[in-house]
Amino acid sequence: MGYLQELDALGRWVFSVAKLKSHRLSAAPPQVARPVILWEGPTRTKGENLGRYHFTRKTSQYGVLYVSNLDQLADLMDKLEKDLGDRDEWLPIFETDQPNAVQVGKLRKVQIEFNTTQAVNIPIIIRYEVTYSRPTPVKAPAAVSVGNKIKLGGGQVDSSQ
Repeated sequence: MGYLQELDALGRWVFSVAKLKSHRLSAAPPQVARPVILWEGPTRTKGENLGRYHFTRKTSQYGVLYVSNLDQLADLMDKLEKDLGDRDEWLPIFETDQPNAVQVGKLRKVQIEFNTTQAVNIPIIIRYEVTYSRPTPVKAPAAVSVGNKIKLGGGQVDSSQ
């Protein structure tokens, strides 16, 4: 799993819940119709180790929600927050961005925060955790036979005492 799959999971979620399109800021068209979310770069920190080969990563994904008016903002906020509560704060991550992709993971403890502003361009932060695993080494094959070798004699006795 990677960052683009996480961003795809967020994009799928906001579209399925609120029919809200989203783009990465660097890949967005020059003009976009409101309502839309433009994703900015995230901040990531390593979370706890879950075992020798599994760990969590805490991510804060920043974006800007562009809406036409405050009524539209209130409606979108209600839909997104209610859906997160219904999903128990987790979202699926898919292998590819295709419609029939296989689920390969999930975003856990997803929280959305709408910041205040003077205009209708609302900064949002989505915080979540995702579990990653590093490759495990290849296990050694099982032993076929075990033997002991005993060597007798050849020792010296100290007679200086």
